[in-house]
Amino acid sequence: YALDETLAGCRITYAHPLGASIGISGYRTIFNPSIAGRDLHALSGSRATVAGLDARLAVGTAVVYGECAFSQPHGGAVLAGAVLTFSKNSGIGVVVRRYSPSFVGLHSHGFGEGAETRNEQGVYVGWNVRVTRWMRVSGYFDQFSAFWRSFSSRLPSRGSEVLIRTDIHPTRNTVVIMQWHNRQTERTRTTLDPLNRKALSIEKRSRMKTRLTVTTQVSKDFRTKARIEVVNVWWRGSPRCETGILLYQDVRWLLWGTFDLSGRCIYYQTDSYDSRVYEFERDVPGVLGFPPLYGKGIRWYVFLRIVLSRGLSTSLKYAHARRHPSMPAEEHADPTVQRLSLQLDIRL
Repeated sequence: YALDETLAGCRITYAHPLGASIGISGYRTIFNPSIAGRDLHALSGSRATVAGLDARLAVGTAVVYGECAFSQPHGGAVLAGAVLTFSKNSGIGVVVRRYSPSFVGLHSHGFGEGAETRNEQGVYVGWNVRVTRWMRVSGYFDQFSAFWRSFSSRLPSRGSEVLIRTDIHPTRNTVVIMQWHNRQTERTRTTLDPLNRKALSIEKRSRMKTRLTVTTQVSKDFRTKARIEVVNVWWRGSPRCETGILLYQDVRWLLWGTFDLSGRCIYYQTDSYDSRVYEFERDVPGVLGFPPLYGKGIRWYVFLRIVLSRGLSTSLKYAHARRHPSMPAEEHADPTVQRLSLQLDIRL
């Protein structure tokens, strides 16, 4: 149904020449018709009010900042952080956050794990260190928890996420990226108790991803990129560990500043959908190519972009995918999928 929103708000900011600033923001919005919340803490009614106070202070190579906000009737959110720069290419940052389950931030999104700025608290630490002239190490650690039930868990839960990335330049035209990512979350599962009754239990799920990417700029107009990725998924208490593997080779060729030609061949194999793998694909402008790959199969595509004039260009993509059936229901389905996309862009 149609929803009308009337909003009024303002912001006042004071900035000091020495690097300090403070600001006050607020708005009130009215909905017609009223909104019915999907859970106990979600927004309900025809009105919402949000007010916040934020501040920032820069001292030398350190920056400290924070913000607190309140929403009608009793929701609150607090975020504070600091960034310390050691050199031109090295630094560390820390962010602490706490968003109550009943906080309503309709026109903003705070830093966090969830899709909404509510029902979360956590601590995030990120770093970027240039070890040598040809090697850089970066990463982050995030510890988070939910006060109330969420999309993946019907009970309060917690989790953590770690990513470590190393960029190595063995030659002037080659970049080797090694990346390790581990994410642990708690999800609700329905099990049977000793009396054969249904009961909810919290189980910890771990998903570990190891990736190696090698990019080579063969010439000014020609580039190659290869990747191998291994995904491991397991549940605490279960002896089974599911594995997913992704391999691809990518090339890109720029011709005379008019033709942009690229292609990629992908092989993947996973034990189930839970151990699926992903890879970004080039596509016509406005289309996001990020398909989940599971089972076993081979994909390849060719993409061509032609600049016809200053404000006129055309894009063409042909993709071919062949997937081996992984379930009985897929045995009679056509394993081959072909897709052709053509788009003309006019900039006025």
